[in-house]
Amino acid sequence: MSYYMEATFGVIDRAEASGRVVTLIPHSLEETGRRRLNADGIIAFDPSPDDPMLADLLETGLPLVSGERMPAELSAPRGQVVSDHSASTREILDSFAAAGATCPALITPQEQMTWVLEVEAAYRQWCETQGVAPRLEVASLEDIAESTRRATRALLTGDDSETPIVDAILALTDGSVLNVVTSAAEFGRSVGEDLLIAAAVDSPVLGYTDPAVTAVDLRPREFGRTCMSVMERVLEAGDAETGLITEVVGTRVTHRASTAGRRR
Repeated sequence: MSYYMEATFGVIDRAEASGRVVTLIPHSLEETGRRRLNADGIIAFDPSPDDPMLADLLETGLPLVSGERMPAELSAPRGQVVSDHSASTREILDSFAAAGATCPALITPQEQMTWVLEVEAAYRQWCETQGVAPRLEVASLEDIAESTRRATRALLTGDDSETPIVDAILALTDGSVLNVVTSAAEFGRSVGEDLLIAAAVDSPVLGYTDPAVTAVDLRPREFGRTCMSVMERVLEAGDAETGLITEVVGTRVTHRASTAGRRR
């Protein structure tokens, strides 16, 4: 996924400028290697409570900076960099409604990272405010193509006449939204007309699909740079800094043709 690549490049950009070296830890690294990691600190993007590697790294006692909030059940980080996912979610849902959608749905990753929970909470709150029944389906990042297709089929087909027809879908990753786009025609829907689509994470390719997909620009390169900047502050402070250092990176919704719809 391009988000993680760009965020990682951002970390490296900032590290290079300050004369530091970044080590990327592969998931194939064995447990003993993780516990003996020779490093000054750890930056973890989208930490998940179910990630065994993260649990091992936390046991090293190295200072950790979290890219997005650390799950409550894990050790507290020394620093964190976050985005306002609630605001961008509300903006997309409002744009769906302005374009005539009355039953927006959410396709969310099975992996329960904190930013995912923030988007889900904002979606449920918006639905409650608007008097709309929430519709959520789950897709797995490990099998993103097929699981997203199943989720899309579940939302766009069905014989329950009591359930409103889904006319807008917010997919939480750039990979999953592409599979929504390719699946929509199979289920007799036209993206940008009778089905509005948006992604909670932007990617360069989403501006070139037909129609181009509305998405949230999380500014991943700047996000990565900020993570490294916070790590530098943590390392320079040492044990003298006991409070949590928090930085917020602003986001922007890029509105494109996939949410044009039939405006009221």
